[in-house]
Amino acid sequence: MAIKWTNDLSLGIGEIDRQHRELIRQAAAVENAALENAEITKDELDAHFEFLTGYIKFHFGSEEKVMLGYGYPETAAHKKIHDNFSEKLGKLRKNAKLSGPDAALEILRNGVYGWFIKHIKNTDGALAAFIRKKI
Repeated sequence: MAIKWTNDLSLGIGEIDRQHRELIRQAAAVENAALENAEITKDELDAHFEFLTGYIKFHFGSEEKVMLGYGYPETAAHKKIHDNFSEKLGKLRKNAKLSGPDAALEILRNGVYGWFIKHIKNTDGALAAFIRKKI
C-alpha cells in the first residue's frame, strides 16, 4: 500500500508540512506507476525516481536553510542525516533501475516509507519544537 499523508505527520510549520505532503505524494506516485503499469520500462520508472530524488534534494535544502535561519543547534547532525539518506536513496534508485518495478516497490516500502515517517516524526519533530519556541 502506498504511503499516505496523515495529520499526525503535521509539524505545524506551514512550508515544511507542504513539502512533506509533496514528498509523500511523489513517493506514492512512484509506487502507483509501478503498480498500475505492468509494462512500465525501467527508464520510465527511473524518471519517477529522478523526480522524487530531485524533490527530496530541494526539500532538504529548504529545511537546512530554515535550520540556519533559526540558529538550530542540531543543524549539522540533521544535515548529516539528510546527506546519508540522499546517498542511500541514490543506491536504492540505481538498484530499482537495474531490477525493475517489483524491486522498486520493495525499495519504496522497505527503504523509503519507514524512513520518511520516522524522520518527519522524530528528527523534523525536534526541529519544529525548537522553531515553535523561537516564534
